[in-house]
Amino acid sequence: TKRGVTASPRARATRLRDLLVAATNPALDPSARDTKLALEAMPKRGLRSWLREWAEGDDPGSAADALRTVLKHPGLEEIRMAKVVPTSAGMRALADKDQVFLRQQEDLEIDGAIFVTPSFLAEDGVEKLLRESGFRDLDPVAILNARLARLSSLPNDDHLTKLWDSALDVAAPVAARLMNSNGAVMVPTRDGGWAWPRQVVDLDVVLDVNFAFRLLDRTRCVPDVAHRLGVVQKPVKNYALEDEA
Repeated sequence: TKRGVTASPRARATRLRDLLVAATNPALDPSARDTKLALEAMPKRGLRSWLREWAEGDDPGSAADALRTVLKHPGLEEIRMAKVVPTSAGMRALADKDQVFLRQQEDLEIDGAIFVTPSFLAEDGVEKLLRESGFRDLDPVAILNARLARLSSLPNDDHLTKLWDSALDVAAPVAARLMNSNGAVMVPTRDGGWAWPRQVVDLDVVLDVNFAFRLLDRTRCVPDVAHRLGVVQKPVKNYALEDEA
């Protein structure tokens, strides 16, 4: 760089790549960026180290470029072991796709789960490349379990709303079984509140607005799951509709 001028992270990454070419085979022209021949000539241990150093640059763009390089040379031995994916637990490789997940729920921590760094995932085309390489979102059942673990004996509106949102992607029998085992899951009612399932009804009849606190709000839950939790679906003898207790 010129005196007094600091090279950008992307420029340093490019320079590192050119130095690789020159160091591997002086006969190659670095200006041509003939990385394919250089990569093929490098010892495999050195190749993985170089790719990781490139990916650990000062900006997520360096890691994105390193990832693209790995994907462009799938035939190179052990290249999928190169750690070019920044995550919440350090650098990981494409081979770690079954242990690393794409997106973390902002308010949720799941013990042992590893997630791709958001800034890296936001790089142009990176999420598509990772999905095509087998990376996926966290299992919906794991998210539901984690949200259930956060519920108190008297859950608040925010926790219950997010809980029911997470149930949308889980099979109804599974979601109901998990929720029943928790015991603190309430269902939404048409007055905007929440109530215990056995205190709520979901009937195909028109009831007075005064009973909104006892009517299931189907738009804020998964009705099939709510029914499995105990919401009443048919007339029950001596059901105390007026009793709020």
